Amino acid sequence: MKPILKTLVYVCLSALGLLLVAAGVRIAFLRSEYSLPSDLKARRHFYEHKAEFVRFASLLRQDSKARAISSNGVDDIYESDARLVPEYGTFMHGIGAKEAFVRPDGSIEFELRDSA
Repeated sequence: MKPILKTLVYVCLSALGLLLVAAGVRIAFLRSEYSLPSDLKARRHFYEHKAEFVRFASLLRQDSKARAISSNGVDDIYESDARLVPEYGTFMHGIGAKEAFVRPDGSIEFELRDSA
């Protein structure tokens, strides 16, 4: 009876260990994937690149199709009719943004990289 109990304890501890490792990897991935800069850092970055933000926002307001832009300049990244706009990619790289969203009310949201 003892060898069976010993084996069961090892199996349970191994399963628990794998679960803890998987949870740690998931937390690390989410933290790196969705980390945003602090408000102070984002404000400082905006003021340092304000002219680029204003030019890019002006360009986006002129484009009636722009909705969601990825960091490499692909517009409408979540739609089937996505299009590559190289100029958007240049601006996104210049301002250090992950994504930009043009909202139906005309507001524009920039998601900055943590290293911005």
